[in-house]
Amino acid sequence: MKQIVDQTGYYPMYDPDIVILQVGIIDCVPRVLGKFERELLSKLIMGNYVIKHIKNNAKKYRRIRKKVWTPPGIFSNELVKLRNVFDKRVKFISIGIVETKNILRLKQLPGITNNIRKYNTILKKEFKTNYISIENMPDNYLMQDGVHFTELAHAYTYKKIVKLINKI
Repeated sequence: MKQIVDQTGYYPMYDPDIVILQVGIIDCVPRVLGKFERELLSKLIMGNYVIKHIKNNAKKYRRIRKKVWTPPGIFSNELVKLRNVFDKRVKFISIGIVETKNILRLKQLPGITNNIRKYNTILKKEFKTNYISIENMPDNYLMQDGVHFTELAHAYTYKKIVKLINKI
């Protein structure tokens, strides 16, 4: 979210009528280290060894730290900042974050499902009737990693977008 909001100076010049936003998965993925922590460790003499140890035990540390790149409160605030960049006449549509059912991904990222649901709740709250849920997308619509869209997922989401645009 931060990078998107940092670019807001450029967006209004396009003078959009509708903005379709699909954000959040990177913000809510459970992590062991934040960007600053990782950068700091990489500069320390023993830092690379610590980073290697953390990588080898990431699942354990994710459960302990429960860290995300963008905490829920900041995520919500950034959405408001983004919306305030545009004229009030601009319609916003938000696409939810898909819940992965990929067992390997779920084991690697303990807490991801709860985080996705929490961030989707924030998106629903901020965008109300202009929120598109993709929580029940069929499993085979996602690539093997359980996150990235296949052609079927894009078509599924596109139909939902068109349906909503026709209502607003």
